[in-house]
Amino acid sequence: MLLAHADQIVRQVSQSQLVVVGTPQTAFLASLVVAAVLFGVYFLMDALPRRQRQHLPKNKELRLIKAMIVFVMLGIMAAGWDIWWHRAIGRDSFWILPHVFLYSSTILAILIGIHIWRHTREKIWKKIAFVLTLIPLSAPLDNFWHSIYGVEDLSRPVSLSWSPAHALLSLSALAALGLLFVELKKFHKDKDFNFYGHLCLGAIMGGIFFLILPFHPTEGWGQVWGFAGAGVIACWLVGYLLIAERAMKGHASAVWVTMMFLLLSLVSYGKETSLNIIMIPHDRPPLWLFIFSFILPALLLDVTKGRFGYPARGFLAGTLWAALLVGLSTQFFAPEFQYGLYEIVIALFAAALGGLLVGTIFQLWARYAKTDHPL
Repeated sequence: MLLAHADQIVRQVSQSQLVVVGTPQTAFLASLVVAAVLFGVYFLMDALPRRQRQHLPKNKELRLIKAMIVFVMLGIMAAGWDIWWHRAIGRDSFWILPHVFLYSSTILAILIGIHIWRHTREKIWKKIAFVLTLIPLSAPLDNFWHSIYGVEDLSRPVSLSWSPAHALLSLSALAALGLLFVELKKFHKDKDFNFYGHLCLGAIMGGIFFLILPFHPTEGWGQVWGFAGAGVIACWLVGYLLIAERAMKGHASAVWVTMMFLLLSLVSYGKETSLNIIMIPHDRPPLWLFIFSFILPALLLDVTKGRFGYPARGFLAGTLWAALLVGLSTQFFAPEFQYGLYEIVIALFAAALGGLLVGTIFQLWARYAKTDHPL
């Protein structure tokens, strides 16, 4: 009933024209030209002359890896800023500050990757450069997409998260960060490893959250699976934090990664909405509730590490997340958007089951690998 009412409100809101460049035909042609240029640069990388000094000093390579992580992270922050901008101000021009910040950061990261590759000729750096070149490609693709489908309907996270250009941007950033983390792991004894490792994993967490947003009961209005979508969010939250715990092998890894995730995600958080933007009112819980709902399950996972088995930890963390966010959010919505106990119970059951499922998978893997930690 809640979602049906939301759909009715969306249909009652008049849609405005979205600023696009050219017609669908010219926008598609521009996408092809940009793709040809970017891929051409990538394939011409092999033609670049080799540096006489093949290998970078380890300390310099580490500094460049850290710089790339920072630039990609700044690009993700700019993407969050872009979401806020389109909601609060609208889409008035391509040359808005978030776009400039996003693509400038990406280009700097690409140039650093090419620089490292010229010295090392290691294939991983060519892969990193390749996935990063897909981020600028998302701009003309996004323009082409909106030249056909018009205004962005921010009340429907499916169109926000899963449009081809947005998905391409997110997946490209995730792939680059994943490869950069692999390279950073080689320097796990460095004094700054914990900071940059948690920063990298937090940025990856934010990218995944954006992609699964349509499953979210309160952020995505349960467009996919309704309130049962809480199970998917719980699977992601518990599973990712357990993986981060293993990857970092440190103390309070779940909390640190979650803090980095929140830092990046909350850039897009806000109540400001332009008059010509389609957005359901009261579609988001209070900021403090959103933060607590992620920090407390992460803290629980850190505190119970080594004290409880994975299934129990996953069950408790998933249940706590749903109890806080889904259980309390409704009272902060306008009366016409509040949901009842039935929806809360569905979300609680799905999240508890999701956390238990992920925890059980980790437990079975740990037994199979004959180690205290899976993966």
